[in-house]
Order: sequence, then structure tokens, then C-alpha cells
Amino acid sequence: MKQQKFMLHQLILFIIVFLLGLLLVFTIGKCFFMNGIKVEAHNKNQKYFTTIEIEEGDTLWEIAKENRTEEYASIEAYIDEVKRTNHLESDQIEAGYSLLIPYYASEPRE
Repeated sequence: MKQQKFMLHQLILFIIVFLLGLLLVFTIGKCFFMNGIKVEAHNKNQKYFTTIEIEEGDTLWEIAKENRTEEYASIEAYIDEVKRTNHLESDQIEAGYSLLIPYYASEPRE
């Protein structure tokens, strides 16, 4: 009788562990599979960079308004990336210098 209870408990434990393992594998697989689909569908455009020359009176705000693509949440987020890309510590820019400008597109600008 004790032997049968022990075997029953072993069987139940095995089934529980097996089902939890199966659930874990399914969950991880689904996460990777779904993320792959989102990346494919969402990232039709690639990130590119172009160089512009700063002209007299230009501001980062105006440059961002002209060059920001919809992948950026806001003009402020775009300006932050331009500043990081160009190692700028402030919003001040000077005419005659060049800026590396990021943008998203299906093909690079000419």
C-alpha cells in the first residue's frame, strides 16, 4: 500500500514537473517568435545617417523639425540623439560646422 502511494506521488510529481517544463518551453518560444514578428513588421525602415552643414540662424529644434522621422517619440528625443551622436553637451550650435543627423528610411538619402 505504501509502495503504491509512493509511486502515485512520484507519478503526480513527474506530471507536474513535465507540464511546468512544457509551459516554460512554450512561453519562451512564443516570446521569441512573437518578438521576431514584431521586429520584422515594425522595422521596415533602417537607420541611416547624413551630414548637414549648420547655417547661420539654425537651431537644433529647427533641424529636428526638418529631419525627425516617425520612429522618434518626440522632437526632444530626436534632439537628444543628435546631441549624443555629435558629442554635444548643450543645445548651442555654430554656423559652418557639420552635424551627423540620424534618420530612418527604406533606402538612404542621396
